[in-house]
Formats: sequence, C-alpha cells, structure tokens
Amino acid sequence: MLSLCLVLDLGLGGNGPILLYMVSILVTLYSGTKAGVYTVLLTALFYFLVLVIKYFKIIEINFYVEGPFEGLMTVFINNILFSLLTVFCVAFLIKQLNKALLKEAELQDRLIEENKLTIKAKEEAEQSDRLKTAFLGNMSHEINTPMYSVLGSAALLKSSLKIDDKNKEYFNIIETNSNKILKVFNDVVEVSKIESGLYTINTEPISIESVLENVKTDLSPLAKAHKVKLMITVEIKQGYRLLSDQEKLYEALKHLVKNAITFTKPYGVVNVICNILDDKKVEFKIQDTGIGIADKDLDKVRLPFFKVDLDNESALHGAGLGLTIANAYINILGGKIKIESVLGRGTQIYFTLGDYKKAP
Repeated sequence: MLSLCLVLDLGLGGNGPILLYMVSILVTLYSGTKAGVYTVLLTALFYFLVLVIKYFKIIEINFYVEGPFEGLMTVFINNILFSLLTVFCVAFLIKQLNKALLKEAELQDRLIEENKLTIKAKEEAEQSDRLKTAFLGNMSHEINTPMYSVLGSAALLKSSLKIDDKNKEYFNIIETNSNKILKVFNDVVEVSKIESGLYTINTEPISIESVLENVKTDLSPLAKAHKVKLMITVEIKQGYRLLSDQEKLYEALKHLVKNAITFTKPYGVVNVICNILDDKKVEFKIQDTGIGIADKDLDKVRLPFFKVDLDNESALHGAGLGLTIANAYINILGGKIKIESVLGRGTQIYFTLGDYKKAP
C-alpha cells in the first residue's frame, strides 16, 4: 500500500515503482513463486486501474495528465514484465539453492555414515590385530611347548642310548630343524607384535661392550660353521653408557650380524664397529665381504620375507625377517638404518643412536 501511494503521489520519477519491484522480490523470497506472481498481478491490476482512470478521466490528478497515454501504458507494461521476470529468476535461484542445500545435507549424511563405517572398520581392524596377536601368542605357546619336548626328548635319548654315528646324525637333524622351526615362528610372532605396537621400551644406561660381546658369543658358532671371521671393534671410552633399550639393541645387532654371516662366503670377514660421533651419538657399523645387494633391491631388503639371493642355500633356511625386525627395533630406539652395498663385494649397514652419557 505504501508503494502504491508513493506511485500516486510522486509519479514514475519517485521511489514507488522501485518499491513495488522490491516488494515482489521480498514476497517471492519469503512465500515462494506463487505469492510473488500474485504480487505482480496485483501491481498489474493497480497499473490497469490507473490507465482506466487516465483514459476516461474519472479523477483529475496531475500525475495522469503528464505525458501521452500510450507512453504511460508502455512504461507500466515494461515494469510488470520486468517484475514478473525478476520473480521467476529469484524463484529459480531459490530452487537451485534449495537443491544445493539438500545435496549438501545428503553429503553430510553420507559423510556421517562413512565416518561411522570408518570407525567401525577401525574397530574391526583393531579387534583383528588383537585376535591375530592373541592367536599368534597362543600358537607360540602351542608350538613352542611340544617342540621343546621334542628337543628335550631327543637330547635325553642321544645321551642315554648307545647309538652309532648314523643315528646320531638323525638326532642332530631333529635338533637342528626343530630349532629352525622355533626360530622362524618366533620371528613371525615378533614382527606381528611390532606391527601391532605391542612392545615396551625399557630405557637405561647400558654397556655397549657387553652387548657386542654377547652378540659375538652367540654368533661365533654360526661364524665358525660358515668359516667366516667375526670381528668386534669398539672405539669408545671405557665407562661410558648408552641410554637405550639393551634387549632391543641386542636383538637388532644380532639379526644384522647373523645376516652378514649368512650371506658371506667361506673365509670372508664380518666386522662390527662401534665408535663415538661428536661426543653425543654412538655409531654402529656392520661390514661384510659377502655377496652384496643389487641397487634395485636396496629399497626392498627391509620388507618382510624378502631375500636378496634365493640361490644361497643358507639363506633359504630363514624367513627373511631378520632385517625387518632389526630395522623396526632401530626405528623404535630413535635411529635409522642405512645400507651401502656393492654386488659381489660386500655390504655395510650403519646406524646411530644417542645420546649416551657417562654412567654414575
């Protein structure tokens, strides 16, 4: 009504037509297309009445006598068509916006559903890891117990019976292969625990010389069997201790040195070197004169069950998990294994750990 009064009072040069135009837009936004069209039709009716009054000169108002009748009719028709077009445009935009909002709501619902599925999958994966670990733990117990019984029985029979060299060889085969089965299975269980994060770190000041001496003591028989010279070179000050996990460092070094011995031909050399870097870190190097690793395999040797030389008879007895376990333990201790190798000439594996400090 305000807009209509302004049109009557101020004519086409005032704010009345603009307000009529805006009213049609506001009504469309608030009540929809149908209400907007009704507003335009109401405006058209008003313009029609104005034209009728002007044409028949029913009421003498200055606004109506300004300009020719045809010009006024043209302006009115133009305003009505423009308002109607605007209403339909606004209605189309509202419809598209509504579709976009509905699509966004649908996407949000899908994201919520996918998030629920992801959480469920994560829980199932965690449950699967727990079940796998529990299964491997149970299997470890179920396999280790009878295997130790087999080993113990074989040892008792071998020591208590008078047996010839041929039967003694059979007993040795039983013992050797039983120990290999236990070793492979224990490595698989260890990898599973590492992948599941089921490990603890016991950090304490440890003696590097003691750890390396234990490694040498345990692997000297293997080196002797392969006719490989095993050397330990420690270049650190006496009395210093490395702040680390002794068990994990020992296992990592043992796997690395064992691999070096296994892949070194008879009369070769495996040298384990330990020295100090910048009075803060300790560097370990395992050097061998073995078969070496091809450049294309350097990135693969850390993968579980990967073997660089399937023609190596000794290598076939392992599961290919030694370097995987060692690499995982070194990462846990804060180091990173680096490998340099020349095919046919040997390999050098090195890593650093620190900080180490003087024992109290």
